Amino acid sequence: MSETQPQSLLDINGLDLGIQDNWELESGDKTVSSGRENVSFASYQLPVTNEKQQSLADNWSLVAEKGVSSLQPDGKFAPSTVIRNEPNLEPKNLVEEDFFADRVKPIYEQGKNVSSSEIVPQSNGASPLMNLSEFRADSRFAGINGQGFTVVVLDTGIDRNHPFFGPDSDKNGVADRIVAQYDFAEKDADASDRSGHGSHMSSIIASSDNQYPGVAPGANIIHLKVFEDDGGGSFQYVEEALQWVVANLDDYNIASVNLSFGDNGNYNEPIRSYGIDDEIETLAGNNVAVVTAAGNNFYTSQSDRGVMYPAADPNVISVGAVYSSDVGSVSYSNGANASSTGADRIMPISQRHKTLTSTFAPGGPIAAANADGGTMTLQGTSQAAAHVTGAIVLAQQLAVRELGRRLSVGELENLLASTGKSIIDGDDEQDNVENTGLTFKRIDMNALGKAIASMDNNNSPASAKGQFGKATSYDPLTGTNTAGARLSGEDSFLLGTGAESCFDRNGTNEEVLIDGYSSYSGIVRSNSLPVTTMDRLNESLEIVAGSLDSSAVL
Repeated sequence: MSETQPQSLLDINGLDLGIQDNWELESGDKTVSSGRENVSFASYQLPVTNEKQQSLADNWSLVAEKGVSSLQPDGKFAPSTVIRNEPNLEPKNLVEEDFFADRVKPIYEQGKNVSSSEIVPQSNGASPLMNLSEFRADSRFAGINGQGFTVVVLDTGIDRNHPFFGPDSDKNGVADRIVAQYDFAEKDADASDRSGHGSHMSSIIASSDNQYPGVAPGANIIHLKVFEDDGGGSFQYVEEALQWVVANLDDYNIASVNLSFGDNGNYNEPIRSYGIDDEIETLAGNNVAVVTAAGNNFYTSQSDRGVMYPAADPNVISVGAVYSSDVGSVSYSNGANASSTGADRIMPISQRHKTLTSTFAPGGPIAAANADGGTMTLQGTSQAAAHVTGAIVLAQQLAVRELGRRLSVGELENLLASTGKSIIDGDDEQDNVENTGLTFKRIDMNALGKAIASMDNNNSPASAKGQFGKATSYDPLTGTNTAGARLSGEDSFLLGTGAESCFDRNGTNEEVLIDGYSSYSGIVRSNSLPVTTMDRLNESLEIVAGSLDSSAVL
């Protein structure tokens, strides 16, 4: 990163600098990096350069000050220099319009980059692959269709009187199962769809049509429009929409939230960004799963393993896409190509990462509702995320009936991993990307339902209370199955069976450092795992996660 001289002086004492972009504060040989945490910065004059040049102009500089020091042309600190009274400073404009410009950066739909005359639409092709038909046919799951629960979709809007979303018994122009709607771009109560993408997501999740059924056909729908009619979007709209969801959780019995869009990035470690991470964390804390599309840029990212944001957020369920069946050869407008396809083959566009991709699901091609009363066929990780969003509604309805409570997001993620079908990236794919050779899990609704039905409150995954890395007392973990315990921490921590090994979230025996954004979570699957903080505190805490036939103590 090249050095830059301050282009303006600015009093930013106490400014919170976030991780929305990669940035560094530097002065000569003194550098403070954004790293992985937000920093409340209140010292020295340091130019700020944005490494990725995503939102800030090239060589844009910011000067921080402590009141007694300033940066000289030679890059050294000069004592006793106060700049807070410098004339012609406009800190509000500079900070709001430049530094946080990424919070109003456009967001992008996923799943519309398909061009092939050989694609065969699959109206309900996902059902056999997910074992959804078997789930519906099982008498143990009778009545589990999402009724009484609500799903929230943030997207381009919804065809408000599409027959897939139920009748319009009161003749108000809105289907009865659409219980709330709002357009956060236009600031009005009309979330009408202009592109069809949002209607497509809502249909996959909750259509009640017999020919084109959704995963949870009995669920109510709330659609919050976060795209403008011309296709542009903003994470500011997303944040406002998520704030509404947080405020209205109980009123609508919200079970899951679908975010089938992202920033078109490719991240290989968890991040918190765009000001929406706190709302996502709050929703997870209330047992509401935020389900996100992993992204459609694996080919354009040169097969670099990663996912876009918000799929990279530590508190979401991130979903990649597989084909539902053999649909022939498929070419994509971004250059990706599959010379042949088949059930459970990963789409060449689907972004993927060993730990950041929670599960895979059918991504199409799927025929579902469009914006004008008909249907359209799309494919991609958007469609895959919609399938999982609907499945979680069913899982929560079943859990409430069988266990008398909702499942935590950690339990859901653990169950998706333990009940999903293993798929190998590269075993039978025939495409023009570099396959990873990794083993992932693809959702199996019937197996998921059976696992939930076999649980009870004494034999369910236990949760550790408190935050590792802080001097806090912890309640004992009890029960016979602690394979889903979630460990959270503000500090970094290591899960291990000794000095050199530990279990990662896939259960493999290898060294893993789980970096602790505030409340980043890891999943303990089995065996004795000492927990050691790696950051501010040095204490060691040991948790014993027992096997199915032994108890667990702290």
